[in-house]
Amino acid sequence: MGEKLTKEMMITIGMCDHTGRLGVPQCFEQCMNIATEHAAALGLGVGALGKQHLFWLAVRTKLRFYSLPAIEEQVRFTTWPEAPNRLRSNRSYRMEQDGKILFEGKTEWTILNTETNALVPGTDVYSADLDFEPASALDLPFARVRDNFGEIAPFAQYTVRSTDIDLGGHMNNSAYIRALMGTFDTKTLDALSITEMDVRYVAPTFEGETICFQRRDTDAGIEIRAAVDDRTVLLVSLLRR
Repeated sequence: MGEKLTKEMMITIGMCDHTGRLGVPQCFEQCMNIATEHAAALGLGVGALGKQHLFWLAVRTKLRFYSLPAIEEQVRFTTWPEAPNRLRSNRSYRMEQDGKILFEGKTEWTILNTETNALVPGTDVYSADLDFEPASALDLPFARVRDNFGEIAPFAQYTVRSTDIDLGGHMNNSAYIRALMGTFDTKTLDALSITEMDVRYVAPTFEGETICFQRRDTDAGIEIRAAVDDRTVLLVSLLRR
């Protein structure tokens, strides 16, 4: 079966940030898009799982950036599922250009039964014919961000809009990244020079709710907590050059 999906694609203007290169939020979006396409090709897409009252949930995503492509450049984008481990499984991503890796990463997924709210083992869903790729695109552990931001004052707020809501009725995973990156001005983003971004999706957020962002500096970058009232919804680790 098609253990990997590889696409040749052009970087369009809608994928680019203020530098004219593929933006960080758009990297997360492209990962979500190619995962959706490959899952559908494997018979595990949103429509097929929905008939069984099942729904994919992203738990966390880790991406490492090397040299992001510019507008109109051609790239090769590949994704593959890794072997499921009990109730969770990873999906790998790698974008390349002329044999050079531009960014790579992985998402940890689980499958939810929408009728019972119970998690379903991936081994019960993936086809027995699927020969899982043994290697991960990014053989590094997910970051652990301590959820103890205490009395650190929020540095930004964001009110969830209708355009942020996905078919699950809550804020889309990539919409969190776009909202978060939008809290920084372009000069700050340029200075950050992000090399790695690790996102843990803790709890859902709904239309009309206001997200408050807290941050603390580390030796390697920044850690960020996003919360609605006292409820943590997102924990992020940003590493910089």
